[in-house]
Amino acid sequence: MGPEGPAGPTGPPGADSVVPGPTGPEGPTGPEGPTGPDGPQGIQGIQGIQGIQGVPGDTGPAGPGVPVGGTTGQVLKKTSGTDFATAWQADTDTNTLGSDGDKGDITVGGTGTTLTVDDNVVTNAKLADIATARLKGRVTAATGDPEDLTGTQATTLLDAFTTALKGLVPASGGGTANFLRADGSWATPPGSANYGPLVFTVPGTLTVVAGTKRIYVGKPVTIANVTVGVSTAPTGSTIIVDVNKNGTTIFTTQGNRPTIAISGFSDVASVPDVTSLATGDYITVDVDQKGSTIAGADLVVSIEFV
Repeated sequence: MGPEGPAGPTGPPGADSVVPGPTGPEGPTGPEGPTGPDGPQGIQGIQGIQGIQGVPGDTGPAGPGVPVGGTTGQVLKKTSGTDFATAWQADTDTNTLGSDGDKGDITVGGTGTTLTVDDNVVTNAKLADIATARLKGRVTAATGDPEDLTGTQATTLLDAFTTALKGLVPASGGGTANFLRADGSWATPPGSANYGPLVFTVPGTLTVVAGTKRIYVGKPVTIANVTVGVSTAPTGSTIIVDVNKNGTTIFTTQGNRPTIAISGFSDVASVPDVTSLATGDYITVDVDQKGSTIAGADLVVSIEFV
């Protein structure tokens, strides 16, 4: 075979084919284009787990702390506005109770040095407990703390009743026959003595004499009154008569003895200080004074019982 001849001229393009030809090989990558605009922010992702604790740092230098020194009773006070500027000083602050003013049931005063309980705030519940059937009072002599009194102790502080005032009933002295009179005294009921008056007579002109005639009583009785009278009146001075129980005057107040005035004939109201007579007691009568000019005569002394 001989050598290949030269290529002939290109012929005219053929009509378009309806069947595409095979894909050619991929060309080389072109240069990077410019960055496009930012897109919208996406949603936040979940939180990651905590990391491990780091290694502790080095210890810092020591702070100023509380200054050394000071004595008993001193307090730590600021000496200026500078940090840590303190010193030990005497405690001159006497305001230990807070600011003055009413705090409810108490009032602070004296720049925080006094407490005063307000009026009408201490209730029964705030008082000390008290035993049953006791009263608050005081029977111990002199001023002092209140005491819890028994009924017996309380009665020692109360007065007996009088004709004008309410009060306690006086002690009866025992027995079952006596009754309490409106004047506050105990007396035998009228007629219970079964005794008429005891009568002493001193006939003739009077002389000063201690009586020796005795009249004994056979049961307990109470003297109500002593009357005296004479048939001849005294002059110059009065007649004074005394009545004795077992040898001792029943007129403890001697100024109350039965007395017949000058030119008088009787004294019908002489109530003695001692009025009680027991079984076996005896009565005597003395003439303590007679008239100095005319002595008086024929004395009669009548001792009356309730």
